[in-house]
Amino acid sequence: IRFTPQRILNLGLSDASTPTHLKNQFPQAWICDVDINIDRLQQFGNTPHKIVSHLAHLPFAPQSFDLIFSNLFRQYHW
Repeated sequence: IRFTPQRILNLGLSDASTPTHLKNQFPQAWICDVDINIDRLQQFGNTPHKIVSHLAHLPFAPQSFDLIFSNLFRQYHW
């Protein structure tokens, strides 16, 4: 990536590697981890900013993030 994002939205936490890589790549960025599963957020979300939310109902205003990252995000409907 040829720019330095200040605010990153990380959608879906399949494991702990993605938040760690994002923090290492962009140490100055404010990163928010989002997942519908609170247990997954507690287990893998290693940023201080964690949101439990459905992808269709994110609590952010438009243009809130410089980078939105998703690695094989699947929304579950139970």
